Amino acid sequence: SSAGAAGIWQLMRGTGREFLHINDLVDERYDPVIATEAAIQYILGAKDKLVEWPLIITSYNHGRAGVMRAVNQVNSSDLVEIIKNYNRTSFGFASRNYYAEFLAALDVYSNAAKFFPGVIPTQHWNYSLVEVPNAVLVKDLLLATKVEKEWLFKYNPALTTNVKLGKEVVPAAFKLRIPPGQTDLFYKQFNKLPESHFAKAHGLVRARHRANGHQRVVDIAKKYDIFHHQLAKRLGWDLNRRPKKGEVILLRSVDSRFTELPQPLFVLATVENEDKDVPDSLALAESVKDKH
Repeated sequence: SSAGAAGIWQLMRGTGREFLHINDLVDERYDPVIATEAAIQYILGAKDKLVEWPLIITSYNHGRAGVMRAVNQVNSSDLVEIIKNYNRTSFGFASRNYYAEFLAALDVYSNAAKFFPGVIPTQHWNYSLVEVPNAVLVKDLLLATKVEKEWLFKYNPALTTNVKLGKEVVPAAFKLRIPPGQTDLFYKQFNKLPESHFAKAHGLVRARHRANGHQRVVDIAKKYDIFHHQLAKRLGWDLNRRPKKGEVILLRSVDSRFTELPQPLFVLATVENEDKDVPDSLALAESVKDKH
């Protein structure tokens, strides 16, 4: 959006960083599996602080702190009272109408067959997960996966444009989605890649930061979403040290963090899964429902 929200749940960068990873290698707001979990965690956190559902939902647009300010100023947890009496420029049309729009969307979703007759729901994603053994460029990864570039990017949407363009690498240990049944083929092909490919990838696993004289090591690490203790240890500096203005600091983007994807909960019953111990989708759905 024009405000900077991204992904299926339109998470702002600041809010997104509370629950997922956004750095040179991944922007997990674009991964529907990870972003959905982040949105759930946001709602649960807002529920603890705001209690009332109209306020919780409104906070998704206006922020938890913003809604709390409105509650305190109006001295009421009634959203209708807040809309009538809270006069603040930031609490504009979008925030005032967000809960009403949510109720409208919920009504449409609950009556989808009525509003969209004949529309067939999209199937659950069906894929296998592999762990990338070494940092690797996308072009070499495509050789190893033997899948179309469009498929790879569609099912691994958290990978940034820089990764896709080969300016950054797919990090080691990254959980990659590949077509079901191709796990053995993936590792077989990956192990055939020449060492020179990995050497080139590791040569690119660097980013440069030019110090402005005000940032501490811990601030620089936060800016690039890397582990500050690792950065300090590598540089041999204290966390609170402020590098001189103009000083160039080498940062390894391989330290950029990413979420460990869970194994897919659902598989298409019509497709044979390579993992013999994975139950079919209906049985697995029932087991998940029983647990929750």
